[in-house]
Amino acid sequence: MTDFQKLSEFLDNGKVKNAKKSKYTGFRNYEGVYLFSNEDLSALKLDHPSSKKIAIVTSSADQILHFIKEGAKDIDAFDINVFSKYIARLKYYMIRKYKKEEYFNFLLNFDKPEILSFVLLDICNYLTEEDLSFWGIYYKSLLTNKNKEAYNLLFGNQKFIEDISKLSYYDKKSYNKIKKNIDEVNVNYVDSSLEKLKPNKKYDILYISNLIQRIYEYYTISGIEINDKKDDAIKSVIKSSFNILNDDGTLIDYYLGRNYLDLQNIFGSYYNEFSKKFSINKQSTSNGNIYTYKRI
Repeated sequence: MTDFQKLSEFLDNGKVKNAKKSKYTGFRNYEGVYLFSNEDLSALKLDHPSSKKIAIVTSSADQILHFIKEGAKDIDAFDINVFSKYIARLKYYMIRKYKKEEYFNFLLNFDKPEILSFVLLDICNYLTEEDLSFWGIYYKSLLTNKNKEAYNLLFGNQKFIEDISKLSYYDKKSYNKIKKNIDEVNVNYVDSSLEKLKPNKKYDILYISNLIQRIYEYYTISGIEINDKKDDAIKSVIKSSFNILNDDGTLIDYYLGRNYLDLQNIFGSYYNEFSKKFSINKQSTSNGNIYTYKRI
């Protein structure tokens, strides 16, 4: 089945039958997407990113946009969720077309068919046939659904709209910097989980969002492990990450809620082994921590 058939099934039934599930996190390859990120990446500065090959979890695309703001030019955006690349590409072209206030206002009103149709018609010359087909199906579902189930299904993961001011490109200067840089960037979208990502060339930087925290939460309830698989799952993700990084490569991840999560608690029995092999740098943000890891 095509992405479009899967989208129709998702909008009709609220899920896709036999969707594949991530080995470690419970994410599926066809499910709702994030309209915005809740990660505050303002403190994350990159050293000469224009010369580096970078991989980033697609998610809401806000993480990709941060790296573009910092000057990245060669990006592989990967996500197990096939639908993620469609919101990412839409945001990418909206930034090319619109001013900051227009961009955020349109996105925050995507539950209104007239707003979505205006945007699609306005940027249709930028969009691929694949993008137009995807958003056309979504628009028809939204148009015929008075209770906005289509919006809630596709953006049901959205809990962070009130926090968009924390986005690293929310201020006008940063937004315009992305607008200036965006035409010089090559973003290649890959439908893949981290453990199955097989690049042609190893990366200099790998940003995995809050994947490790997600694993921790997937295998624990109120801080108590529900089985003994958590530490092995985190170890496997670390191994997968550094397998696709070059020898001097950098792994970056994000932890939300720094007051209740500690790196040693998350990594558990694997922490001592990990800390002997990798240097750890921590940066505090408005709502969590950014951790950067490199081989020693």
